[in-house]
Amino acid sequence: MRLKKFLLAAFMVLAAPCICAAKDSASVFRVSVMQSDEHLFHESIIENLEGTLEKALGTKTKVEISTDSSETIKAKLKEGRVELVFCNSVLYRALLPYGVRDLATVHSDWNPNPNRADGAALIVRRDSEISSLNQLLNLKELKVAMEKGRHFDVLYYLLGEFEALKLDSEKFNSFLLESTQKSSELVKGVIQGKADAALLPACFLEQHVVEYPSLYREIKVLNPLRSSELPCTVSTTLYPNWSVLITPNISMKQATDIAATLLT
Repeated sequence: MRLKKFLLAAFMVLAAPCICAAKDSASVFRVSVMQSDEHLFHESIIENLEGTLEKALGTKTKVEISTDSSETIKAKLKEGRVELVFCNSVLYRALLPYGVRDLATVHSDWNPNPNRADGAALIVRRDSEISSLNQLLNLKELKVAMEKGRHFDVLYYLLGEFEALKLDSEKFNSFLLESTQKSSELVKGVIQGKADAALLPACFLEQHVVEYPSLYREIKVLNPLRSSELPCTVSTTLYPNWSVLITPNISMKQATDIAATLLT
């Protein structure tokens, strides 16, 4: 499924000229994308972002896009080695001390409201006696699988839900087992009894159900929440979608040119 609409400007850069450095003559424009291989529409978004930047910056500027961990993105910001960052709302909040500003936020047919478009789903086997987050925490021993490296998105969304429900988020942390497997394998692990539950990004189930329809009939989402703003079942409050962030290394001209292109 391709995106009919890619980006919706959230803040005009003219409102924040103080963070822009004078680097109009730069021939290389460096973009750091948060690593998240199985995020909804991830590949399509990156492809569209690259084309948008090339159109905005012109042929004299070479756009270099790298996929990085959150720690690598922070290091690049500290060292002044990145002009634009593309990441989720959790990492965006963590990067605010480095002088970033959000320029635009993703929206699509699946998530038309960019401010309520991301979250997490906690799944168990359909025949499991666990029926809620509260009941899950009453257990003494539990194995909850999550994809390694997802601490900056789905885990934080779920921990926020525990806090909102006044549940013991620290106890949930003790149940977590990081795995090098992809989310699709974690689903299989729950069905096979290798884990009691698995933590998944929002819309992962809906995105992959076409490939594995029999598997997804064997699981259920705890504390299922549905919203007219997102056709996916999640266990958490909905959060803003991924955003394009400008850094202190970008020039004012580059920022305004990119904003104008995104708006068209």
